[in-house]
Amino acid sequence: MSVIGASIIGGSKTFNVISGLLDETDFYRFANSQVYTAICELEKTKTAIDLVTVSSWLTDNDQLDQVGGLSYLMQVMDFVPTTSNIEYYGNIVKQHSDRRLIITEAMSAIDQAYDHTSNSAEVVNDFMTNVMKVASGHQKKAYSHIDEEVESVIKEIDERKGNQQISGISSGWKSLDEVVGGWRKGELIVLGARPSMGKSALALAFVRNAARQKQVSLFVSIEMSAAMTTHRLLSMETSIDLRRMQNSVLNAQEKHMVRVARASLYDEPLYISSTNPTSLNDIKAKCLKLKQKEGLDLVVIDYLQMIETKGFNRVQEVGQLSRGLKQIAREMMIPVIVLSSLSRASEKRDDKRPVMSDLRESGDIESDADVALMLYRPSYYNSVQPEPDQPDELEIITRKNRNGPIGSVTLQYIPCTGQFHELEYGGL
Repeated sequence: MSVIGASIIGGSKTFNVISGLLDETDFYRFANSQVYTAICELEKTKTAIDLVTVSSWLTDNDQLDQVGGLSYLMQVMDFVPTTSNIEYYGNIVKQHSDRRLIITEAMSAIDQAYDHTSNSAEVVNDFMTNVMKVASGHQKKAYSHIDEEVESVIKEIDERKGNQQISGISSGWKSLDEVVGGWRKGELIVLGARPSMGKSALALAFVRNAARQKQVSLFVSIEMSAAMTTHRLLSMETSIDLRRMQNSVLNAQEKHMVRVARASLYDEPLYISSTNPTSLNDIKAKCLKLKQKEGLDLVVIDYLQMIETKGFNRVQEVGQLSRGLKQIAREMMIPVIVLSSLSRASEKRDDKRPVMSDLRESGDIESDADVALMLYRPSYYNSVQPEPDQPDELEIITRKNRNGPIGSVTLQYIPCTGQFHELEYGGL
């Protein structure tokens, strides 16, 4: 009542203090919800907010009698002690709204837990997902006026640092950023390649480069152990051959380089998860936990076909996975990069460069992905392979880019250390 009364008395200036905090669903009483809706609608049309305009809007929409008539509006105005405390009143309303949401979700989880036909992992996942809306401080609105969205975009443009040209997290290479625009919030990026093309090494480089920008990054490795992932990272940092790193055949200088690399990695917000088998619910739970504890800006998953799931057939299973990963990206407003294996179809063509239809087992991956990157190394198909310590060319082909152009860039790849260098710009 104080929130509504203060808004009517103080008008737009007072209402805008809490307009981004509350929506009509946060009010328990129907009357308060309806009056708040009237105030929101008046603000959207830039109409003055006062007793006359609010009562007029409610009358025009046949709601004035439902909320208690003009006498109730007068009552809420008399109820508010001072308009200057509206933010404090709004926070009280929001706290109670959040508590009701938690109680509702907890009761639903209890009912599902008693149902022996339900999957316990799914019960936990659903509960965590819904309660996370409270922890992250937002609930999804059913709709929003275009002016709100324009204001949000303008704010994002204004906050972009200096001469930053991209809207997302930098991949670490300017040439690639110019094509994909960086890793943007809410997007699913698929990185597809045949075996031994370097997709795991590139994915790990994406995570490391994001962490260097102080973006909290999670690398979910289903195929490699945490130790193997760490070996690769250290090899990338020190330029020490991965085989020597794995076999611990290092001289004194190289051991010192490893310690220096550890010190440089210590301050970077880079996290590794390595468990097998791993389900979509497991991945989501890890993301939620890290987001709540440290924040979360980027997730990279190696790789799609290794995620455990249940379905009638493999095509259906992979389709469920791609939709689930897209949901994680949208709900948590983070970019999700997932690696995917490709079919052998490209090897039967004269031009071995992979295309979208080469994604294995599901056309759903094509439709769910916002960005699809394909890797191609010409030397892979040569009769004589280059030595692992020799630079090789790796082409990154953008086959799909929902919000930008398509094209390709070429990086220099050193397989024995998992390092990548930009031919033109230098990179991170």
